[in-house]
Amino acid sequence: MPTSRLVTLAAIVVVVAALSLAQTVLMPVAMAIFLSFVLSPLVARLERWHLGRAPSVLIVALLAFGVLGSVGWIVGGQAVDIVTKLPDSRANLAAKLELLHEKLRAPLQLASDALAQLEHADWRPAAAPAGAAPAGAAPATTPSDAPADAPATVASSAPAADSLAARVLGITAGGLGSLFSVVATGAIVALLVVLMLIQRGDLRDRFIALSGGSVVVTTQALDEAAKRLSRYLLAQTAINAAHGAAIGIGLQLIGVPNSLLWAILAAVLRFVPYVGPWIAASIPILFSLAVSDGFTVPLLVIALFVAFELSTNLVVEPLVLPNRIGVSTTALVVSVIFWTWLWGTPGLVLAVPLTVCVAVMGNHIPSMRFLSTLLGDDSVVSASVRLYQRLIVGDVEDAFGLATAERKGGKSSLEVHDALLLPALCLAQRDRLDLVIDEPTLLEVVKRARDLSEELSERRDPTQPARVRSDPLRVVCVAAGKEADGAVAAMLCAVLRRAGFDASEAPPSALVGEALAAIATAHADAICVSQLPPLSFSRLRYVCKRVEERFPGRPILVGTWTMSLDLARVHERLESSAALQVAGSFAEMVEQLERLADAPRA
Repeated sequence: MPTSRLVTLAAIVVVVAALSLAQTVLMPVAMAIFLSFVLSPLVARLERWHLGRAPSVLIVALLAFGVLGSVGWIVGGQAVDIVTKLPDSRANLAAKLELLHEKLRAPLQLASDALAQLEHADWRPAAAPAGAAPAGAAPATTPSDAPADAPATVASSAPAADSLAARVLGITAGGLGSLFSVVATGAIVALLVVLMLIQRGDLRDRFIALSGGSVVVTTQALDEAAKRLSRYLLAQTAINAAHGAAIGIGLQLIGVPNSLLWAILAAVLRFVPYVGPWIAASIPILFSLAVSDGFTVPLLVIALFVAFELSTNLVVEPLVLPNRIGVSTTALVVSVIFWTWLWGTPGLVLAVPLTVCVAVMGNHIPSMRFLSTLLGDDSVVSASVRLYQRLIVGDVEDAFGLATAERKGGKSSLEVHDALLLPALCLAQRDRLDLVIDEPTLLEVVKRARDLSEELSERRDPTQPARVRSDPLRVVCVAAGKEADGAVAAMLCAVLRRAGFDASEAPPSALVGEALAAIATAHADAICVSQLPPLSFSRLRYVCKRVEERFPGRPILVGTWTMSLDLARVHERLESSAALQVAGSFAEMVEQLERLADAPRA
């Protein structure tokens, strides 16, 4: 492993250890940074209204924390109301649990008996003969054999009242301690948010100075992180608020008490990725089970949550948030697990914004580019490389799916050939010359690519309908090499026939004479010579020279199938006449042939 990778791995281990050890300090800071990112657009809007920095920050902070405090007050009041109702519902809940137990007792008993029989048959040793005792075993004792003067167990003399009082005091002290910790953390976060919003320009300058990198890169990273988080949270807040309101109305119509509390929980917990909606649904379901008669109301509550959750996930969010944070789903799930393991519940809440910030750093810092590769939702390889991978392993269905996806994206069959098939065959040819793949593998890739090309050409293409010409130009496609070059010549023939040309293919062979005979037989008006890169100019030059000598004045079009080459330089290196033209793609070859077809012929 290179030294740089070892250093990077060591740095990651050190950072994770520091995050774990300093979580008490870092969690409030991370929460404050997150909230400052969210609230800074509102502060900027007020500043544009000439309210000043400090008044704008105070107004936004008071509104934000006022809303959070009001929600907390409502939730607390509703929770107290639920606590007072639950004792009255104990008998109802016990009856339902007993009914469920009766329903499940028979199948559970059958399963238990079956497991007991399996355990007895597989593991229990054979029984010893009656009256026999294992060798060396001590004689069994009975209660009557115990000494008469054995000391009796003495019950604890501690008063039950003292024990109960101690437990109550312990619970009260623990609850007050937890409440004080939450209030103190909230106050610290609020203070940090206000200070960060007031001094955000100065903090940005200091961060740029500490980063030691480019001012432009660091500024772009901060700006992108702020925009992504703000855009995501504003849209997610609107969706969650609508979702919670719909849940609350539905529960009120069903008749579940405290529907306002469940609506708030449904809206707030949807900010917690993946597990939040399950928690938001499970609590009112259990509560409806406790307070209602029968199972109709709980089943309606389950149906309500399932219907609204599916519609929100599958319909609303894809429309409103098509590409909300730039992080792939798999990476987000892994990040949620990681931050929850590292920081617990606060890590679960902060998982999305922290992951977005890390992905943005990977986009803008070259040494952390691997983070963008791991977390980003953009494809890390081109479509042609993915097609080449599918062709190597023989996954023809997936390869056709990639080509079909390009077609559905608006590309014609001709463009799919240029964007996918030709680059994939170029990669195969290069790997064969570099001895990365052997000859049989190359032949299999070529065969699969040719089959895919034929299937694409046979399907109706509304963007490029088949063209019929009254006097089609006769074209012969010649492969300068074998295998892959021959496959490309066959593909080109199919494409040209669809474009209205009378195209035929010379048999791929090392003997140029066979190609010349095919050209003469077809009475070709133009000859297309095909060779995949890396180009063998000596072979290509030899084929073009022979064609020119045999058919002087005939147009020769050379397909190099790569736009990265200087085509004028290729023309110069071929040392041919002005009748020779060079094309880097199928589309360019068709365009040049159409100009020849429209020109007067001798």
